[in-house]
Amino acid sequence: MTEADRLSISSVHLRNFKAFRDFSVSLRHMNIFVGPNNAGKSTLIGALRVLAGATQRARSRNPDSRIITAGVRTRAWTIPEEAMPVSLENVHTEYEEVDSVVDFRLTNQSHLRLEFPEEGGAFLVPVSEAVGVYSAATFRSNFPIRIGVVPVLGPVEHEEPLVTEETVRRNLATHRASRNFRNYWYRQDDVTFEKFRERIQTTWLGMDVKRPEIVSPYGRDPTVAMFCSEDRMERELYWSGVGFQVWCQIITHLARAEATDVLVIDEPEIYLHPDVQRQLLGLLRELGPDVVLATHSTEIVAQAEPSDLLLVDKRAKSAKRVSGTEGVRSALARLGSVHNLALTQVARTRRVIFIEGEDFRYFAQFASKLGLSRLAAGTTFATFQTEGFPTVDALRSVIEGIRDALGVSVLTAALFDRDYRGPSEVDSILLELKTVVTVPRVLLRKELENYLLNPTALDRAVVRAIQDQAKRTAAIPPEPRPTAEALTELSESLRVTTLVQTVDRAVAFERKKGSHAHEATIRIKATEDFEAAWSTIDDRLEIVPGKELLALFNKDLQERYQISLTPTAIIREMKKHEVPAELAASLRDLDAMCGRKPP
Repeated sequence: MTEADRLSISSVHLRNFKAFRDFSVSLRHMNIFVGPNNAGKSTLIGALRVLAGATQRARSRNPDSRIITAGVRTRAWTIPEEAMPVSLENVHTEYEEVDSVVDFRLTNQSHLRLEFPEEGGAFLVPVSEAVGVYSAATFRSNFPIRIGVVPVLGPVEHEEPLVTEETVRRNLATHRASRNFRNYWYRQDDVTFEKFRERIQTTWLGMDVKRPEIVSPYGRDPTVAMFCSEDRMERELYWSGVGFQVWCQIITHLARAEATDVLVIDEPEIYLHPDVQRQLLGLLRELGPDVVLATHSTEIVAQAEPSDLLLVDKRAKSAKRVSGTEGVRSALARLGSVHNLALTQVARTRRVIFIEGEDFRYFAQFASKLGLSRLAAGTTFATFQTEGFPTVDALRSVIEGIRDALGVSVLTAALFDRDYRGPSEVDSILLELKTVVTVPRVLLRKELENYLLNPTALDRAVVRAIQDQAKRTAAIPPEPRPTAEALTELSESLRVTTLVQTVDRAVAFERKKGSHAHEATIRIKATEDFEAAWSTIDDRLEIVPGKELLALFNKDLQERYQISLTPTAIIREMKKHEVPAELAASLRDLDAMCGRKPP
C-alpha cells in the first residue's frame, strides 16, 4: 500500500471531553504535540488510544442493535469500560452532565465518532454519507483504518514467565507490554527477529541481542530469557541499562507499526538519553504511517521541522502549528527548558563536529540515506553550531577551550558552506583548517539548501505533497509543472545578486593573498566563469543562493497548489544514488572519524 492509498485522520474535534470544551486539531503526516504540563497533550493522545481500541473491536464483531447515542437511534459499537485505555470517571468536562464527543474526520471524508453520553457508557459511531455500516465486514470495508499505539514503556521484568500467545497479543498496546517483551520475540520467526536485531545494531552502536530462549529452573515454572552483548560482554537484558531496555521495546513497536495507518506515541523520551531521543525522530520519519506524538523532550522539538510541531493549550480553540525558527524557540520556551550543548557530551564522546547553524539535522538525514549509521545516530560525537564561517583563530580558541575544560584531547571535524568562494579560496581555507581540525571539509555547493535542489527528487516530493493534500481535502490533485522548468525560471531573479557576490568575493580573495592583478582583469575572469556555470541548470543550481531559491520555489508551490516542502520532505524523496558524490564523500569522512579512537 502506498502512502497516497492509506486512509488516515485529517482532524480531531473534541467537545466537552475532559479538559476540552470545544477544541480541534488538524493532522498531517508528522504531528508533534508540545506544551507545558496539564496543557491537554495526553488527553488528545488518550482519545486516539480509545479510537484504536474501538476500531479494533469494530473489525471483529457486529455493532449493537439500534441503541440510543447522543439522542439519536443508530447502530454503534459499545466500548466496555475494561477495554478503555482512559478512565471514564472524569471524561465529561468539569463533571458537567452533558454528552462528551470526539469526532475524527478521515481522509475519505467519513467520520468516526466516540460518544460518551451523560448517563454513562462509551460508543463508537461510524458516520458515512456514502454507505451504511451494519456489520464488522462492512466496517472493515468502509473504514479500513488501523491505528498503532506505543504504550507507556518501562523496564522489563527481572524474570519473565512464559505466557500464551493470546496474552502477548492482548497486552501489546497496554502498560503491561513491557512484562511480555521477551515472550513477543520468542514467538516471532527468524527473519522478523533478524530485522529487529539489525535495527538495534545500527541504532545503538556496540550493542547486540540474541533470540529469547526458555529457561526452566528446577522446581519452578519456565521463564523466557533474552541475552544481549555490549562490546562482546554478554548479559541478560534485565542487567543492561533501562534506557536500552526501553529502546528495544520502541524499536519493536515501530516495526509493528509499519503496517498501520496512524501511529500514536506518548512521551517516548522517558528513560532515553538525549542522543537516542534525537535518533528516534529520524526513525519515525522513515515509517509509512502518520505519526502523532506528544513530548516534553527539548531534543525532539529542536530536531523537528517547525511545521511538524503543534502547540497545545486547552484554553485555546485549536492546536496551533508552529511556523519558522522563532516558533521552535517558542515551543522550547513552553517546555520550560533551553536547548544547549552540554560539555558532558563532549567529555563522553571526545569527538566534536563544527557545523554552521542548525544544518546538522539535515546532514544526518543524508547520512542515514547513505547508510552511515554512526553519523546518522549522532551518539558518538557532539556538535558545535557556529554563526557563519568561523576564522581559523576562532576555531583554535574553541578547541583549546574544550581541551582545557576537560583535560583531554578530542577529535574534531568541520563541515562549512562554500558560500560565494571560488575554488582557489576554498583550497586555501582547507589548508588553514587542517592546522586545527582533524577532518576539515568545505561544501562544493554554496550551502546546504543547494543539495536539496535536485529536480528529480523535487518532482517526487511535489507529487507526494499534492496527493497528500488532496487525500485530506477530497480535492482532485492537479498536475504539477516540471520542477526543472520552475527552478530555471525562478532562479533568473537571483542572477544579478549571485553574479555581484561571486565577483566581489573573487576580488576580495585576490587582494587578501596579495595578487598584483588588475581589478578589472579579476572581475572579467570571475564574470566569465560565472556565465559559463549559469548557462547550464545543473551548474547554476550549485552556485545560486540555495536558501533563497528554495523559498521562492515554496512560494510558487503555495500559490499554485497550496503546498510547501520542508528539507526533510525533500531528502526523504531522494534516492541513495542521487546524493551528490562530493557530499557523500564528506559525510563518509565524518562517519569514519566517529569510528576512530580519540587521542
